[in-house]
Parts: sequence; C-alpha cells; structure tokens
Amino acid sequence: MVTDSDNGETLCVHEGTDVVVMLASGGGVRVTGPLAPRPELVPKLEPGVTGAAFLATGPGVARIMSVLAPCGSGPGIHCMVLVLYHLTLNVVAAAS
Repeated sequence: MVTDSDNGETLCVHEGTDVVVMLASGGGVRVTGPLAPRPELVPKLEPGVTGAAFLATGPGVARIMSVLAPCGSGPGIHCMVLVLYHLTLNVVAAAS
C-alpha cells in the first residue's frame, strides 16, 4: 500500500504486484505506465480519502499522481493543474 508518506518517492515492485493507493489529498488519482485498474481491491474509504488500486502488468516505469484541476467553464478559460502527490514505480519482471 502506498500513502501520502510516499509522496515524491521512487519505489520498485515486481510485475504481478497489486498496488493499493490511499491518499488524504482528496484529488483524483491518475496513472501512466504498466498499471491496470483493480477497483475491487479498494477498501471502504473514510470521507476525504482518495483510494485506487492497480495491478503492475509488465516491466516499465509507472507514475501515480493525485491532481486537482480547478477551473471555470466557457471560452478562453484555462485550467491550472495542481499536482498534490506523485510517485514513480519501477516495475521489474517477475522472478522466474
């Protein structure tokens, strides 16, 4: 499980590992890289906690971010994206 205390870290996991994310930041969780959603693994959340779960599907570099994008609506409106949390996962091949 990764939490707010892992913000800014780089961690290593093996292919096939479930990664559960529990954050108090309140923003939405976005990911890039070899991660597949596993929503059934997210435990019941308390108010103000953001949770997500993923399966490391193959070797590579994955990034997990929690962002807040406050913006208005209408023509010419630009949004700022506030990165509240970021974590890099180095996914290595499963041991044979």
